[in-house]
Amino acid sequence: MSEFWYVYSNGRCGTQFLARQLSLVARDERVVHEVFPVDMAARRVFRNPQAIYDHLGRTVKLQRYFIMIENTLARGKSFIYCGWPAYAWLEYLAERFGDAFRYVHLVRNPYDNAASHCTHMPLRTGRLNPLERSCRVFGTDPFVKYTQFAAICEGFNTFERHLLHWLEITSYALEHADLPAFRGLIRFEDLVAAGDTALNALMSEILGRPVQSPDAAPFDRVHCQMPWAPDFQVHPQLRAEVDALALRLGYSQATLDQARDPDRLTQIYSGKRFDLPCDPALPVIPKP
Repeated sequence: MSEFWYVYSNGRCGTQFLARQLSLVARDERVVHEVFPVDMAARRVFRNPQAIYDHLGRTVKLQRYFIMIENTLARGKSFIYCGWPAYAWLEYLAERFGDAFRYVHLVRNPYDNAASHCTHMPLRTGRLNPLERSCRVFGTDPFVKYTQFAAICEGFNTFERHLLHWLEITSYALEHADLPAFRGLIRFEDLVAAGDTALNALMSEILGRPVQSPDAAPFDRVHCQMPWAPDFQVHPQLRAEVDALALRLGYSQATLDQARDPDRLTQIYSGKRFDLPCDPALPVIPKP
């Protein structure tokens, strides 16, 4: 049976890498990474089913794309979408694609995740970039879960804004873990651990057959050096909510305390670095 797999992510969790690994071993399956991120308008339609239908009704590009996925499945070929900008469409995808839909939730330590977002080229400039305006959740947006931050989030530094985004979309995915399509939660740290055990298991489940990662060297094509002096301070109220949710994901308090240390984050993320080894000559190319 052909399947539509969605690797739901917080962003900066290795979906570039995973899409490339899947592409290298795919047969008839089609693998893509973050297609039409701005047109998904995740921020506009987040937690608002009516807004999803309104947006889809006036966005022909997305209408055609979903029809293409349906045609791919009808031809007996599976479709695999990796990436975070479609997070707000989770319920819609489950409803539209029914029994063919599967998804896994890829997460990462919130403090490393937020710091890595600070090095993401399109996500460094607040509300100025189209990707930022269309995809990242802001505390003053309608329908957010953590409404207590609306009054103070305008004063958040960039790191705190990305932590709030992590909080919102992680919570949203966990709220839908009872969907029949849900196939589990996977931590980024396990996926890239030595031995490739978790990576091979995930790839095998998605492709429906045993596979081995052909090239386990991940890469990161959107990292850049921060253009400002990093500020990794966290509002106590935000830190409490982030830690509480991260503990539910299996992270220990000691791990979170260590990851949150400003000196550690500055040393790792303020200079020219990559989360993972990078080979810019090897882009993620969707399998035709």
